[in-house]
Formats: sequence, C-alpha cells, structure tokens
Amino acid sequence: MKRRTRLTYSLAALATTALVITGCSSGSPSPTPSGTNVVLPAGVTQNITIGGFSLNTLDPGAATGFNGPGEAIVQNVFGELVDPPATPGGDYVPDLATAWKYNADFTQLTLTLRPNVTFTDGTPFDAAAVKFNYDRYTTTTSRVSQYVGVIASTVVVDPTTVQINFTTPDTNFLDVLALTVGGSIQSPTAIQKGADKYGLNIVGAGPFMQSAYTPGTQLDLVPNPNYWDAKSTHLQKVTYLNTGVDPSVNYQQVASGAIQVYQVNGVNSSPSVLTDAKGNSGISVVTTDDNQYLFLPLNITTAPFNNPAARQALDYCMDRPTLAKAVTQNFGNPAWIDGGSSTLYYPGGGYSSYPSKFPYPFDTSKGTALVSQLGGLSFDLYNMGGQYTVVANALAQMWKANCGINATVQTDTPPALATRITSGSYSAVLTISGGLDDPSFFRTFQTNTPQGKYTGGVGHPEITGPISEATQTNDPAKLASLWEEVWKQVNTQGFTIPVLSGPIYYLQNTCLQGSQYFGSGATYRYAYLSC
Repeated sequence: MKRRTRLTYSLAALATTALVITGCSSGSPSPTPSGTNVVLPAGVTQNITIGGFSLNTLDPGAATGFNGPGEAIVQNVFGELVDPPATPGGDYVPDLATAWKYNADFTQLTLTLRPNVTFTDGTPFDAAAVKFNYDRYTTTTSRVSQYVGVIASTVVVDPTTVQINFTTPDTNFLDVLALTVGGSIQSPTAIQKGADKYGLNIVGAGPFMQSAYTPGTQLDLVPNPNYWDAKSTHLQKVTYLNTGVDPSVNYQQVASGAIQVYQVNGVNSSPSVLTDAKGNSGISVVTTDDNQYLFLPLNITTAPFNNPAARQALDYCMDRPTLAKAVTQNFGNPAWIDGGSSTLYYPGGGYSSYPSKFPYPFDTSKGTALVSQLGGLSFDLYNMGGQYTVVANALAQMWKANCGINATVQTDTPPALATRITSGSYSAVLTISGGLDDPSFFRTFQTNTPQGKYTGGVGHPEITGPISEATQTNDPAKLASLWEEVWKQVNTQGFTIPVLSGPIYYLQNTCLQGSQYFGSGATYRYAYLSC
C-alpha cells in the first residue's frame, strides 16, 4: 500500500476543489501520537495564545464568514475522522474513525467509527451524525461544499458504520477528512437548536470545547473532559486572538511572549520578519514543506491572452530566481509548475532538473520579439494587496525592463477578486494556492469549473483527461505519468503562469512543545509548555 500525501505543515489558502488521495484498503495500525508520558513542569500555567485569527463564524458549514485559518480551529474543536500520517510517507492514523475501506472502483468509502463517543452536548457521535453533516454540506453553499461536492449520498449501515458514495471515482477522500474542514463533524442537535446562531456556539467531539467567543476578536477553548484521548491533553486553555494582519506586529508579540504561535507565509509575507525570527533564540521557526505557490491565472478567452504569444512572453520575460531573491530573500523559491518543490510527481526528473526543461525559460530576446510581434503587450494585473502588491509591482517592473511589457497593478479585496476570477472580468491575477503536496487538491484552474472556463480547462481534454484519470488510480508510476502530462500541457499552453513557491513558517515560542502542524491547520491536543 502506498501513501501519496506526506505529513505537511502548511495551510491551504484559496483551495478550491476536493482532493484526490490514496486507495488504501483499511485503517492503519499505527498508534496515534500521544502526549500521555509528558511530565509537566511545576508552576507553569498551561495556557497558550495563537495570533492572527479573525473569524465571524465558527461554523464551517455557514454560507459566509468562515475562511482561511479557520481549519486550525476545526481540528481542535471537532477533531478528525482520521489523522494525517505520523511520519512522512506513512499511512493515515485512526482517530474518530478507526478503520476505512474503499470499494474496487473507488466510488464508495466505508468508515468504521469509534464507539461510545459523544459530542460535548451529549449527542452520540455516530453514523447518523456523520450522515446529517454530509447531507447538510452537500445541499448548502459553504466553505465545506468545495471539498464534499463529490459525495452522491451518505448511508447509515449501523451506528458505527457509514458509507460515503461518490458521483465519480475519488481515490483520496481521506485527505478531505484529515486535512480540511470537509472532515468537520458537528453535533446535529446543536445545529438544529442553534438555527442561525449556531456559528456562535459550536459543538464538536474534539480535544477542546468552546468556552467563550467574541466574533472577529477572540475564541477561548478548554479541554473536552469526554474526549476519547483526554488523558493526553495537557493545555488548560487555548486562545485564538485577532492580533491584526501585520506580520511585524505579530512577530513582536511572539518575541515578547504575549502570543505563542503566529503563521508567516514564505511567498506572501515580508521576509524581514522571518530574518528577525530566525535570529531570536526565544523563537522556534517551524518550516513546512514547500507547497504554497503564487501563480497567474490568465483569461485566455479575451485579448491579450487569447493569443498564445502573449502568454509565452510573460514566461520568457520573467527571471524567477532573481524575483525570488528580490521579494522573498530566498524564503520563497522560483516556481516552475503550479506547485511547490515538495509537490508529488514533480515532472522532468524533479525540482532541480525541471528548469532546464521548462518550455519558455528566461530569454529576453525571444520575449521582446513576441511583444514586437503582438504590437505591444498591455494588461491589468490584479492582486489582493499587501505583499501580493509587492510581488505584482516587482513583476511589472521586471516585465517592463526586460521586454517592454506594460502591466498595470490593480488591488482588489479577496471577495472581489474571487468574483472577478469566477466571472471572467480580468486579464491576469496574482493569487495563491497550495498547502498540500498532492497536486490533485489544487486542480480547479485546469478543470471544468468557473475558474477553468477562463483559464483553459474547458475544451482541453489533454489536461482534464489525465486529471480525471488521476482520481481513479493509486499506482505511483501511473500518477507520475499523468501529472507529467498535465504540467507539460499547462506550461506549454501557458494557461496559468507559475511565479513563486514556498513553505509556511510557524513562529513558535521555544517553550511550546508537542504542537502538530499539518495540511490545512494545526492541533494542540498533545501540546504543552515546557517552561
């Protein structure tokens, strides 16, 4: 049995479709990581604060308000049906589900649930509760919808057995359960009682439970005394605090001990913060896999990018290594595909070998010739502001200096930018995706979706075909071959332009031990303060 998704530590941002993971046949016998043998230091208050969070609802099934780093909260309040691998390349680990099995054609996943588990309001955590949640998620529009759209039906077999049937083969729904809000199982009783106010008072079966919440400002969690592994939970309070979006301010709060954890993105944050943190003996900088990536979705349905020459010119005139050094101080890396250097099935012999095989390498003479052939190249380049604007301006200056390309940088709010992409009212956008090393998770811009409609997925079976095939196999050699073809076609056609990639960096107080950062969030169920 093989594992396609390794342990990761980064936060999926703007992830837009269901993943595609392993075809393993059953739950792993691997032991769940545990903090049972931890000896807590005397006199240390076991409370931590995580900075940077701002959620207007705690319900991932809500139509609006739940976004971004909320996944980290989910894994602490709702728990997970299955845990990510305990070691890179390992199997998934049982949690609220103790075993799992796919049918022969990967159109059905059967889960065996841990018996005698209850939500914190006393409601049984059983197959009926799982069905209630997935029926809700598949019939409403919410952040969860993007991950569970492949579900055709959920069937209760018995109280501890549930079958999830898919509309098409999907070999990696376990990724959804372990690494995204798609694995959030909430108390049906609380949802039905709470109506539109449930997002203020969430109820799960995870290691922690909500004790206080001020929307957009602060969430306090305390241990769930009935959690199935409660003996291993050591923290007495976990606080998620809105400390603003300025990385410099948040870094100072970690340095002073006001907060214990803050997340910094290697490709869209100021590198000065990371430089300072790495030189601070009171801070541990946890570096994740290189899976986040900045890229340019191009609207190929209208001028100028309906002309392949315009798309090729952007590549020829972009010096990615110089860009990475200039705007990230090498905390980020040049991106040659829509993925980071840790991406599984990296084409062309791997990250170090592929640049020599990139179809349109940096070549200002070829780029200038294409711009001249086009009679000039001008367009608006949209972004979300902050460090995105820094990168966008650097790109615009590089294109202008190298090849005379005129890119006018425009800033939009994230909601407006998302609308712009799905409606096709753009020429080029600098945006971010990634967070997991399985490329199937981030296939939206190459498939028949609102985004794919404008970026090349529709009408190009040479791209959508291999991606579809990848959801129906768990053979590593076959998957490598399929993704080799996808990236060859995407890069040759220039439908989306890769720019930079990088890891997530967690700035963590050195006294904090036992934190687990993975996939789309973090869990502190085994964390403790050692000093």
